[in-house]
Amino acid sequence: MVIKINGEVLSYSLETEKNVGELLGSIEAACRKAQETIVTVSADGKELGAEKLDDLFAQPVDADIIIELSTVSGADIRSYMRSLAQELLATAAALEQIPVYMQTGKDTQVLALLESLSQKLNELYRALLLSDITGLPADISIEGKLLAEYQKEITAFLQDIVTGIEEKDIILVGDLAEYELAPLVKALINGVLSFLI
Repeated sequence: MVIKINGEVLSYSLETEKNVGELLGSIEAACRKAQETIVTVSADGKELGAEKLDDLFAQPVDADIIIELSTVSGADIRSYMRSLAQELLATAAALEQIPVYMQTGKDTQVLALLESLSQKLNELYRALLLSDITGLPADISIEGKLLAEYQKEITAFLQDIVTGIEEKDIILVGDLAEYELAPLVKALINGVLSFLI
């Protein structure tokens, strides 16, 4: 078996690893110590999605395959988070336009905006989980609130807004988006940015 990390052949010696999964687990642990993490796995030139990894992991360590791994560093992740935070600030500003969208019958645009917000926030939350790699605190507190509290509040507002859209309550949707959700997202993102400086 040949293992490459970021295009470079890795020289390794087996300790107690019996299968590829155990071996890659050891490699990931070493990457984390170096403040990096594996982001893609390819076997014999084909990038594997999450659904295919178990098959690879079950193979014996003497399998005749070429495994290629790509990693990112904590600095790369922090840079990505800064970029994502800027996108989220722009999205939060767009939330303030939801009352206008609702009054002009642009419900689908509102739903697309909320979906984009949700996806970007999920990406940010996942990146924040990598505190051992990014060097950020694991228990970030912003304006006296933990990240989990922001997540709960934002999720509740998103659910209330979607319910309001379904019930055609444009006043409720507009007020929640403009006066509750947008300021909350801005506070969260500005707080996260303060840790990324």
